[in-house]
Amino acid sequence: MAIKLYTATQLQTRLEQLIDGATRQVVLVSPYLTLIGDVDHVGRAVHRALKKGRQVEVFFRLDDGRLPEEHEKQKQKTYARLRSLMAEGLKVFTVAGLHAKLYVADNAAIITSMNLLHSSMSNIEFGLHVQAPDEVAEAQRFFREEIRSLAKPLAFEAAESPPAITSHPTGPAKARRERHPTKGGERDDGFCIHCGDRIKLNPDRPLCPSDFREWSARVDDPNYREEFCHECGATARTSMRKPLCRDCFEASRDAG
Repeated sequence: MAIKLYTATQLQTRLEQLIDGATRQVVLVSPYLTLIGDVDHVGRAVHRALKKGRQVEVFFRLDDGRLPEEHEKQKQKTYARLRSLMAEGLKVFTVAGLHAKLYVADNAAIITSMNLLHSSMSNIEFGLHVQAPDEVAEAQRFFREEIRSLAKPLAFEAAESPPAITSHPTGPAKARRERHPTKGGERDDGFCIHCGDRIKLNPDRPLCPSDFREWSARVDDPNYREEFCHECGATARTSMRKPLCRDCFEASRDAG
């Protein structure tokens, strides 16, 4: 075959096309991932595939031990995004020692050095995009024998200490946290409705600074679905327009 190698930017476009063009299944194998959110191209392509009824599976590496604080925060954001897509049908698996990067659909495959990371877009990466049936079949064979055979389903409910995935209360019994007034009468115990990080309680600005920048630049829809209650931090269907879960909204209305 005539080999053509692609750069990181070209690979992102090819990966979107691979996901959009799948007729049955998409497999995304990346040791590390952040590029699978609601406001990036890959995440939106996954969302479209799930809406069309395609089977989409993600395989990544779950390292033991606590990460530096900034990496822990990013990890929790990634889990929140994964959880949102899992509610739509995404299947997520972990593979110990994973270092391979492979993206496979029914009719195409990408073999690459590129992780599904935002930082990969500015790195020197390369990748090979194949569409010949025998080459795609070989990529699928390798995936089945060398990666899927070692994979374990990711279960958020079972995780406690690292990877600390369920760090916020869920279910109908939502425990209220103690209020901590700050200067000016504001309270500092709010939560970002996108990633769940602690922020000041401000229903007019219920996103952390980084998520607000992303929302402003790429979403800018006050009804766009988010994942957490701004007041209690519980998992809930919220938005910029309606940042509180039903319990907190009713409590605030009764208090008013």
